[in-house]
Parts: sequence; C-alpha cells; structure tokens
Amino acid sequence: MLEYTLCNELLADEGLDLAAQARVARDLGYCGLEIAPATLGPQPHLTSTVDAARIRRTIEAEGIRVTGLHWLVSGYPDASITDPARQPFTRTVLCGLIDLCAALGGRVLVHGSPKQRQRPPGMTDTDLTDHLAAFFAPVAAHAEACGVAYCIEPLSTAETDVITTVAAGADLVRAVGSSAFSQ
Repeated sequence: MLEYTLCNELLADEGLDLAAQARVARDLGYCGLEIAPATLGPQPHLTSTVDAARIRRTIEAEGIRVTGLHWLVSGYPDASITDPARQPFTRTVLCGLIDLCAALGGRVLVHGSPKQRQRPPGMTDTDLTDHLAAFFAPVAAHAEACGVAYCIEPLSTAETDVITTVAAGADLVRAVGSSAFSQ
C-alpha cells in the first residue's frame, strides 16, 4: 500500500506549530509528517527522550505519525560528510538524528543536504565513494541497531557535485554494504 507523507518544513515555514502541521497533513490525506530536524530547534540531534516523546505524542494526537527525517544536516552549517576535519562532528550529529528518528517512531532518514556534501578538490569518483563509505559505515551500523533505514538521496548537479546520479548512489550503497543503508 502506497502512503503519502508531508515534509513538515513546508508548514513550519508558514509559522505553524507541530500540532497544526499534523492537522493540516491529516486533513490533506497524508499518513504522516517527515520532519526536517532544523524545524525542531538549533541542535535537534541532542533532543532528549522526554522531548522526543512529547513531539511524537503531539503528532500522533492528530491521527498521523512521524514517518522519518529528511534534510538532515541542512541546519548545521559546520557539518560535512566529505571534509575529513568536519566528519567526526557530522557523524555525531547523524547518529543523534538516527536516535531521534527512532524515538519519534520514524522508520527512514533521507540524506539530501547538498551544502554539506561538496567534493574535496582532486578527488576521483572511486576515491570519493571509498571516502564516503568509510564515513557512512558506522552511521549505517547505528541505523541498523536502531531499526531505521538511512537513505542517501541523489541530488541535482545544480545543488552539489557529490552523489548526483542513481548510479553513484548505488555504488555508495554497495560500498557501505549494510541492509540499513540505501538510496
């Protein structure tokens, strides 16, 4: 059965709180909200289990659910999946967002975030895939342990120069080699 979910930042940008976002989504026939973490505050990866439970109750009280998270690190200008100096911070953020997704009852994280994935100068496609696979392997292991799927989203070359085709995404998925990591 195909279900539709609504990206919550569309309604958050209109000034609606989570309960109102959930009501609108429900009234439009969506089964749930896909949450953009930055709409929850400045450091959503540090959301407590108590706050995550409150967010989940707020959305479920309106008759829908959290389906997952997307636009994962767009609210973190210092994050990067490609810059070795910034990868440790970014991995910490992503693992915190995986925990948040699971606590909210979500099942899928969709990694777009084009500004946080720029190719290092001179890096070949093969080297880039290996570099990203090494970065994402522990992220995928954490997703698997939490029972969620982590998806890398191919984006337009107008947005980024990293994972811009389905083939590049598939290469990365194969290199990571985890059932919890897909595209």
